Amino acid sequence: MAAVGTFRPAAAGLGRRHCGSLRPGLGPGGLANLARAKAEAQEKGRKRRFRDVLSQPATLGLLAVAGAGTLAIGYYDGLWLPLLKDAQTAEQAASPVSSSGSSRSGRSLLAPSADRWVSQSAADRLARGEVVVLDGVLSSKELEQLRSELQTLAAAPGGLQLNPKVQAGNLDIRTDRVNYLRESSFSSSSASSAASGQATGPLCSSGSALQLVHDSLRSLAFDLQEGFAACGDSSKKFLVPGWSQLSNYSQGSGFYIWHVDGFHFPLWYWLMGPYGLYLFLQRGAVRRRSITALLYLHEEEWPASFGGALRVRAPVVVLHSQGQKVEEISTSPDGCSEILPRGGRLVLFDSHTVEHEVAYTQRERWALTVWIHQ
Repeated sequence: MAAVGTFRPAAAGLGRRHCGSLRPGLGPGGLANLARAKAEAQEKGRKRRFRDVLSQPATLGLLAVAGAGTLAIGYYDGLWLPLLKDAQTAEQAASPVSSSGSSRSGRSLLAPSADRWVSQSAADRLARGEVVVLDGVLSSKELEQLRSELQTLAAAPGGLQLNPKVQAGNLDIRTDRVNYLRESSFSSSSASSAASGQATGPLCSSGSALQLVHDSLRSLAFDLQEGFAACGDSSKKFLVPGWSQLSNYSQGSGFYIWHVDGFHFPLWYWLMGPYGLYLFLQRGAVRRRSITALLYLHEEEWPASFGGALRVRAPVVVLHSQGQKVEEISTSPDGCSEILPRGGRLVLFDSHTVEHEVAYTQRERWALTVWIHQ
């Protein structure tokens, strides 16, 4: 009996040790391992269900429609609205009759001569990456009439609006106010609209000095196209948007920091797939800018103390039609050139590649800009 009694505890002890060895998961860290395995199984299940949903024809169709809609918005906002909606060829922009049948008041700003020296020289210098300046393209009488019209426009409610960057709260890039002029801006009956869908403010009278410079600046594309052709480059075929940008920099605060207008689309953007294509379309009009034409509309006398100079990092030449002379403007040691915004001065450059800025101005500064596209 004693032997049997001695044997039973030993057997019971062996049983407990054997049962303990059958449950290793309850040892240290076992519960954590079980929880981790359960979470991984649940994550795999969610991914499997997500793939199943995506593989459904209805889901694929919905994604396709959403993607096409996004690309359409990019095309509409980036290319159709600012350019293609009412763009004209260089020949159409220079026509004395508008698309609506009304007569235009524009004239050539390049003072064409028999040999077209000015337009050819401008095209040749632009092809070299230089900035071209022409003085006296507007008479003193025209500038006086413009100043009167501009003051009336600025005083009218909604005549000038903050540029979109300032409206978005960004005061560190530019501080000008703008008005987008279209053909309808000079109508006495129809409302006008901006290039980005914004209202342009009050209407200007038909036949005004402002309409003259608007039409003349747009017709400039034809003279430059002919100039490039005379220089042997017939591939330049320009498009002109139906609008021009009137900008006003207020006294003591106006500026626009260093920038280029163009948008370079690197190849790696295509790795972003549909979003990269959206960016490509959304910058459509900006990518097609070829030449910026800038005309100053304030007083002719503008000393350096007034500020507001256009600074460019490129060579600058002044073309003189009388005597057919080319004057080169000296640059600073850092390669920067300054162009004072004298009234009646026309500036041409490729803002896609030429870095430029508007310095702080100490006097009210007016300019009209047209971007000529290719």
